[in-house]
Amino acid sequence: MKKKVVSYSYAELHNKAVKNYQKCMVAFLFIAILNTLGAILGVSSDKIPFFPSLGICSYLGLLMINSLTYNLGTKLLIVLISILFSSIYVIIWSFCRSGKKISIILGIIFYLCDAIFSIIYFAKSSYLIPQLALHIIIFFFLGYGLANYYQVFSIEHKFNKDKKEGE
Repeated sequence: MKKKVVSYSYAELHNKAVKNYQKCMVAFLFIAILNTLGAILGVSSDKIPFFPSLGICSYLGLLMINSLTYNLGTKLLIVLISILFSSIYVIIWSFCRSGKKISIILGIIFYLCDAIFSIIYFAKSSYLIPQLALHIIIFFFLGYGLANYYQVFSIEHKFNKDKKEGE
């Protein structure tokens, strides 16, 4: 029995890696959406203390609820702060789409800092496991996207090397 050898063209490999990279970088947009959603759920319900939000936004929201007069103005301020943090991740996502390496690194560092803050802040809370699970899932996508980012360069390097050898 003969083994069937499948070969892909440069364009197919390159485009697949770029598409996988861009799909994974949507994780930054997902972080922004969940953060805003968490703030809205947090101010509208007493049972959900900002769960899908970033750890820092959860902390600030609960700090404001406990220290300020909890009224409509406080709720609006909490949501606005959450939108501010979310907009940072939207900006990071927009730069990541065009392949800016610094935005990928900054985004991962910001989210890593938030994961560490979440572990510290939620250490004695029942929300530690869901918060960690959410961070791990997001890190998986970001890591896979970063691997695809470098795969694009590897494909380009191999293509250029093969092209020079063929001349």
